[in-house]
Amino acid sequence: MAVGKCTGTQVTRALFDSLVAGLKLPQAATARPNMVSPSIPSYPDIASDTSDARNACDSVQPCACAKPKVLCVDDEPLILAGLRFQLRSDCRVLGADDGPSALDKLRTERDICVVISDLRMKTMDGITFLSEVRAIAPRVVTMLITGARHDASLKETAARVGVHRLLLKPCSKEELRDAIREGVETYRSARDD
Repeated sequence: MAVGKCTGTQVTRALFDSLVAGLKLPQAATARPNMVSPSIPSYPDIASDTSDARNACDSVQPCACAKPKVLCVDDEPLILAGLRFQLRSDCRVLGADDGPSALDKLRTERDICVVISDLRMKTMDGITFLSEVRAIAPRVVTMLITGARHDASLKETAARVGVHRLLLKPCSKEELRDAIREGVETYRSARDD
């Protein structure tokens, strides 16, 4: 991709590509979607959350019975699928494609530790959404993911609404997993106080 102005589709595809870089996926999974009639590759473990809540633990959690729940919110299906794919071994990942449906999940699901949201979404922007999250579930750790690299006012606004961490697109698998791990630890230590 050339340096300079990029379309939203190019940025979305670049982030998805960076999220799945190095993974051994079937050829069809990494093919570019048809631009005339966009189709999203089907990944059974990404597209639906069918995992049992009582999976064996791994490096993210101290608990011996359940993976921590993380709610990912993005209106770009490829980004949401990439986030789910990257976090699925460490967390029980819930997804939502807009703020209102994510708030519904937050109200109905128990024990969500971390909410990670895109900044720019159609129905509700990430700052407004995370402000609502803070009002509904003040202990939940919130994170914002954005492509806006040099926006000092964004950092101030995010801090004002209690965003725990600001991640820049595209972020590496390690950076994403470290951020979530830290968020889960912060949630659990606040819950235990």
